[in-house]
Amino acid sequence: MENIPEEILERILSHLSPYDDMQSAAQVCMQWSRLIYGIRCQRWQRFYEQIVNAYPKVTALPVSKDRSIESSHRGRHRSRSNLVRSINTARNRQKDAACYHKDSVYIFGGISMSNQTAFNDLYRFDLRHRCWSNSTIITKGTKPLPRGSASMIRYDDQLLLFGGYCPSTYHLAHNDSSNRYKFYNDLFSYDPFTSTWTEIKTTDSKLPEERASHSAIVQGHWMIIFGGISKRTSLNDVWMLDLITYTWQRLEVDGVKPAPRGGHSQIVVDQERSVIIGGQKRTGQQFEPLTDIWLLNITQRKWQQIKVNNENWMAPDIWSHPAIKINNIVVIFSNLISTLTANVNTVNTFNFDVTLDSISNLHMFVLDFSNLQNETLTFEVTWRQPVALPVTSNKAHCSVLCRSEIFLFSSSSDEKLYIIS
Repeated sequence: MENIPEEILERILSHLSPYDDMQSAAQVCMQWSRLIYGIRCQRWQRFYEQIVNAYPKVTALPVSKDRSIESSHRGRHRSRSNLVRSINTARNRQKDAACYHKDSVYIFGGISMSNQTAFNDLYRFDLRHRCWSNSTIITKGTKPLPRGSASMIRYDDQLLLFGGYCPSTYHLAHNDSSNRYKFYNDLFSYDPFTSTWTEIKTTDSKLPEERASHSAIVQGHWMIIFGGISKRTSLNDVWMLDLITYTWQRLEVDGVKPAPRGGHSQIVVDQERSVIIGGQKRTGQQFEPLTDIWLLNITQRKWQQIKVNNENWMAPDIWSHPAIKINNIVVIFSNLISTLTANVNTVNTFNFDVTLDSISNLHMFVLDFSNLQNETLTFEVTWRQPVALPVTSNKAHCSVLCRSEIFLFSSSSDEKLYIIS
């Protein structure tokens, strides 16, 4: 390998998987490390330019539903039939939590499409081989109870799960509309190397209220959560979890604050600032989408509303869509027509039974965040013209940024996985 021209060596290394394969190759020698760093930078720049210039490459990985494969093939093809079962099981749900770690995307829990059953299984999508693990991961330790709309973030080599809700078994058994859902404020960590769940017990006298559909990000050694929906109302509080000591503290913010909400996105700008995008709120007995954008500075303990330009190109649904930040833009995948058609009940609880069967082609909506990078007193963001994608999905999809590609897990009837690069 020493006599291979560097241009040819670079071409060979560029065919490696961008995940663990490339990481391992970078440790061979200084030359390989330098070449792989350049390859990664080129891939990221090419990915960014394709997104910002509105010509993303979309690849669909269809799921075969031919059950005859299972009985007529053995060996390698047998694992393929297991793959079919895994995908059907993993994606026949909504409101699951997804997180990227090393060469995998982990998906936890969720709620059935009928909104009557919650799950607490854990699936792993192998990014190197573009396939699901053969079955749900067998885990050890204290497993979280079934739930949906929880948050899951990565810190170091641990996945942290917080909050969520599940349909109340009492409500289902007794048709009691006053106890439709059970909410959680417990905290769990998952170690992918040992496949072990651990419930983290904190000694704080004050804990965040039980909630679901909140947001969670990592800034430094803090996990920041904002808002969410509780049993009887929506929330707009900010809590910080020290990820070293596992102690909670509420961040008291002065001045004007965003309206209480759930289903919003929270994007990290830097180590002090984050942005809240959209969500939904309850006004009396009505549920309505929110389209406002706010900047939170945890050092200054201050909220600031951001001016939004080109609102005619704004995504009609900015709730329950995880937004993805790529350099100075934010990408949201949404339908052109709002699906917020909730039938509000008379009980004083949030309605989680928002219609999710309005399926159409997704569009890619892009927010230009360039002006947030400047130290100015007035911040503004700009919507760009949306781009139609050959992707069929409903409100239940989840999207995860993994290096220089986006994985969009659909819950529609075609049960496809889309890769946007």
